[in-house]
Amino acid sequence: MTKLWRAIEESPLLMDVKDVWRERLGKDFEPLSRFLEATHIVATRLPGRTPWSSFKVVENDDGFMAFCESTCESKEVLRADVICHQLNSRQLAAELNAALNLGRKPEWLDNSRRVWFLGNLSLELQSRPVYMTLHIASDLITEALHAAAAHARSTFLLLDLNSKRRDQKFDASAKIVDCKPVELEQLFNVTSDGCLLAKSKSRELIASILGVTLESRLSGFVARIAAGLTTTSLKISSSDWKLGHRSVVMTTATSTWLPPHTVSSDHGLQRFRLPASLPSHENRGNPDDSRYHYSQDCRVGVGRPQHA
Repeated sequence: MTKLWRAIEESPLLMDVKDVWRERLGKDFEPLSRFLEATHIVATRLPGRTPWSSFKVVENDDGFMAFCESTCESKEVLRADVICHQLNSRQLAAELNAALNLGRKPEWLDNSRRVWFLGNLSLELQSRPVYMTLHIASDLITEALHAAAAHARSTFLLLDLNSKRRDQKFDASAKIVDCKPVELEQLFNVTSDGCLLAKSKSRELIASILGVTLESRLSGFVARIAAGLTTTSLKISSSDWKLGHRSVVMTTATSTWLPPHTVSSDHGLQRFRLPASLPSHENRGNPDDSRYHYSQDCRVGVGRPQHA
């Protein structure tokens, strides 16, 4: 597990002194310190010399003293050493939103700011809403699921820290409300300089979890249809084109219309570059009779005239 997700999981209160965060994050502490913000809370204890010992923090007129009850060791500590730093979940939510291109400002759904609505996926992924929970207790994760379900009111993606924290109650509830859970670790990489980036296959993984067939996969299917395996076709209306819907369909236009946009032709398939908007009524007949394959990335269509 990435150190960031592990560090969050190991902090039940999402708050600790800076030295504890530093120990958990290791060499990633400096680049990831932007996710930590100082509070006005003074820690009552500091880590001891051994895993089973600790220093009790005592405030006096001169500052702060730390006393180890096991070894009777005492030392003077700075205020900066005993001030608690909490996870800035707003910053984390904003960067996860940006990594997935969710396009809107995240909002929290609970007062503890551990349950977030991150935004909506692209049209290609059915605009499904995406949520995040930073809870680690099983019962609280299930509560987060219900909070997200009440907000989404439809199929949604729920990002969490560790799938092993989910229990049978969570699994049963997820089926009822059509929640699709996934670990943060599965979707995001944390670079050496602390940037959060979506993994190269995150789009495909999300599509698989949601049961959505991506446009790129349909493209190959349309090409096979166009090669003569079948004459089945799908339809896209002029209103769908204008809205930019990611529909995948075939052309029934004759070869007399395609040449101005033709890029290449092989094995009976005509590859043509689609115009920025629908052709005029005069050039192509009834606007509602269009049959196109639309590719968001390269705007190249694949098709051939069909015969009854």
